Amino acid sequence: MSKVARDAYGVEIIEEAVESAKENAKDNGITNCHFIAGDVLKVLEESAKREETKGENPEKEDANGARNCNGERNLETTVLPHPDFIIVDPPRDGMHRKALDLIIRYGVERLIYVACKPKSLARDLEALQAAGYRVKKLCAVDLFPRTNNCECVCLLEKEGIR
Repeated sequence: MSKVARDAYGVEIIEEAVESAKENAKDNGITNCHFIAGDVLKVLEESAKREETKGENPEKEDANGARNCNGERNLETTVLPHPDFIIVDPPRDGMHRKALDLIIRYGVERLIYVACKPKSLARDLEALQAAGYRVKKLCAVDLFPRTNNCECVCLLEKEGIR
């Protein structure tokens, strides 16, 4: 994604995974990736709050701790900017409903939802479809051969696009 995007942002609750992502980006000469270690719901809420109060207090910094792949922290990367495209890979139980609602509010044209539990995907698809998203492609990916586990990758597009 870093080759086709001006900037890419990742939010992950596991600090070690964020540190690994930073190291991998640095090792590969990728400088347009920004990583936030934290709960996606809290990051989305802080981003929404920042968007609503934009310009009121530009000196205030939140506690999300985003750093770019060079380990630099700055105000611009501590909350998520308005995205053009979103990829979500939630835990087995799916997206927290508040997080899903905040993602829907962005109104992006395309969204990829990676699910490790089809039942959770089906539940979250109800909200996404009610918000005007339609499934364009859906495929199962067997990342764990000889087990009962299967990842579902779903491309959704906002109705009325193209």
